[in-house]
Amino acid sequence: METIKTQNLTKIFKVKRKEIKAIQNINLSIQSGEIFVLLGPNGAGKTTFLKTISTLILPTYGDGWVNGYNIKKDEYKVRRSIGLSTGFERSFYYRLNGYQNLEFFGTLYGLKGKYLKVKYDSPLFN
Repeated sequence: METIKTQNLTKIFKVKRKEIKAIQNINLSIQSGEIFVLLGPNGAGKTTFLKTISTLILPTYGDGWVNGYNIKKDEYKVRRSIGLSTGFERSFYYRLNGYQNLEFFGTLYGLKGKYLKVKYDSPLFN
């Protein structure tokens, strides 16, 4: 089974009348259980690629699937099927402890009340 598949995945940012091709025509297939490493210099598009397949930003062209869900049509299902921690974020998240971060992002994903708490009923959070 393919865990991640992309077809001509492209993201172009428009900045001050210029087009910046962050990722261009990425075609890949990562099978379940495979170990995949994404390497490249700063500015190569690694973060843009991860944000695109995790539905944080939309591709300009192309398509992608994560765990069988389309990244453009099934954003909520993609997000529910993955875990993403972007360690480079230095906004207010670093001020929150682990539980508060989970609660914050759980709320962003629509978890409320007992459903939010159920996600934390684990030995990890007790």
